[in-house]
Amino acid sequence: MSRLPLLPLLLAALVALVFWQWRETRSSMLSDSANAKTLWPGLSPSQSRRVSLSHGARTWQLERSSRGSWELSASKKPHDEQSASVQGLHEAVEEVLTTLAWAEVQRRLRSPGPSDLRRFGLSPPQLQLRVWAGSKDLRLDIGRSDAEGSGLYLRFADAPEVLVTQVELRRACERLSRALP
Repeated sequence: MSRLPLLPLLLAALVALVFWQWRETRSSMLSDSANAKTLWPGLSPSQSRRVSLSHGARTWQLERSSRGSWELSASKKPHDEQSASVQGLHEAVEEVLTTLAWAEVQRRLRSPGPSDLRRFGLSPPQLQLRVWAGSKDLRLDIGRSDAEGSGLYLRFADAPEVLVTQVELRRACERLSRALP
């Protein structure tokens, strides 16, 4: 008779264990799928060492200095000069990298034709962004905003698939191009 009161406790413990296992499995699956939706999973802006931005006929190369600030590769300014424009440039590059780190793929458009690429602003691309972070090299062709104005057409350079992500990435790239000489 003394074993009978233990049975409900054991059953409750078993249910709690099964629920906990289910929740852990579900949360790891959700985090994996969230990473799969991220444009560049694992990107940390602090890992980035070089950035290139092309807008129209102009291309700018930027490098992270030994002090951590962003500078034009061709710049001959002394390293100890910290003007407002240098600080603005640094903040603009960091904004692009931070936006790129959290940008998620909203839609995938498989095998678009040449007329679609022109309509999306990807043939030729309106902006081109290249980021070197660690041993990785990301090259993005950036096009127009979608019809609603909340999405942005882009693709990894020379990839057949077009992605739609948040329009904030384009806005950050445009702010960076305005901060450049």
